[in-house]
Amino acid sequence: MNKIIVLIIVFLFGIFITSAPSNINRNPYYEHEINDSILYDALIHYEVKYPKSVLAQAKLESGNYTSFIYKTKNNFLGLYNSRKKDYYEFEHWTQCIIAYKKLVEYKLKEGENYYDFLERIGYAEDSLYIKKVKRIERDLEI
Repeated sequence: MNKIIVLIIVFLFGIFITSAPSNINRNPYYEHEINDSILYDALIHYEVKYPKSVLAQAKLESGNYTSFIYKTKNNFLGLYNSRKKDYYEFEHWTQCIIAYKKLVEYKLKEGENYYDFLERIGYAEDSLYIKKVKRIERDLEI
């Protein structure tokens, strides 16, 4: 009797696993390689408050999507996990956007200028970081 119950549970579990929707399949950017226009569209899709500024940050942080951190960890913003003393690693680059919203953007105050926000939270150690991001943002053709 116990074997029959176990078999039924295993069978039902198998049906559940194969029919459960995959989050990655619902990701409209899953099959897209990152580039400026795709990333900008994704930033808007995920409701990032300052998509053009974050796009400029991504270009700077990832060296135009060529950095080791981006290529090995899908982390185009260089998000760092201070507990593990390592960069966050994502299965897909869109997860970096979601992490950005949870780790950084939530600190943004209503109506706050984005660059004042970056300065307030000490986003980067480079004293020229904001100037660099502004220059990249100004030159974007989005």
